[in-house]
Amino acid sequence: MGNEASARQKPLGVPEVAKELNYSEKSVREMLNRGDIKGTRIRLGGKWLVTRENLDSYKEEHGLIQRTIPEQAESNLQQDTPTPKQISHVENHDIEIFKKSNSIMSEENLLDFLWPLDGGPSIYYYRKAEAVERFLQFFSFVGNQYLDREALRLCNNLCEALRKLEAFLCDNFRPPQRSGVSDYARLIPGECAHGYYSGEEDSEDEKIYWKYFDELQELNNTCKDCMKQYRAYIRDTLFQ
Repeated sequence: MGNEASARQKPLGVPEVAKELNYSEKSVREMLNRGDIKGTRIRLGGKWLVTRENLDSYKEEHGLIQRTIPEQAESNLQQDTPTPKQISHVENHDIEIFKKSNSIMSEENLLDFLWPLDGGPSIYYYRKAEAVERFLQFFSFVGNQYLDREALRLCNNLCEALRKLEAFLCDNFRPPQRSGVSDYARLIPGECAHGYYSGEEDSEDEKIYWKYFDELQELNNTCKDCMKQYRAYIRDTLFQ
């Protein structure tokens, strides 16, 4: 007990905060710099420290605190023919989950993030990606799962599509080649001979670039389609 209390009092560094939130360390540093997460810098340009209280406050504000499925609602899943009251327990739980997750990332937030990726050159804005990261973190908790099986399936499809897109962005997007901190990155496939697409027509780099661009558009469209299917089902079942 004493060791656990002592561990909770110990300030956390960027790696520990990133691991607990399931964010990248880069995102955590940017959020600390902006004040989205409250922390203390040891010295100018030095490392950040975050108290457990401040981290829990951020998680609570963004719906990232571990929740447990209500016992009554969970038991209703075992009923072959649930009563109207039991159905109400499930619906109330799922409505709460949707409202909390939608406050983290709405359809408008997602489209705002995806829109700069659609054109050429494709731009990946780090700050706009934070809503996606928080959305995925929210649904990583067991207590934040939908009880309705179809809502759960569609939500999982959306989360999987977002994870694949995030992995692609991390692997193939890089900040512009200039000094200073950048708030965005561009599509620069590592396979390109010069490390970036120069814009030269009919070059090998151009062929590689457009191959990755087409893959990006496919991932983008999958995310949009999954979001539409998910929201349409939620609208028709929970808010009819």
